[in-house]
Amino acid sequence: GYGIDWSRIDSQQQWIQANIEGFYGNLNPLIKIFEICFIQNT
Repeated sequence: GYGIDWSRIDSQQQWIQANIEGFYGNLNPLIKIFEICFIQNT
């Protein structure tokens, strides 16, 4: 399976800004965060 390692986000502000961008229709920052944070459980 997969998990999410939130510690890979540089800052809380990065997460907040990505959510604001997503609200306005720009999902790219959120996609980038999830690409960084997804981990494969072994």
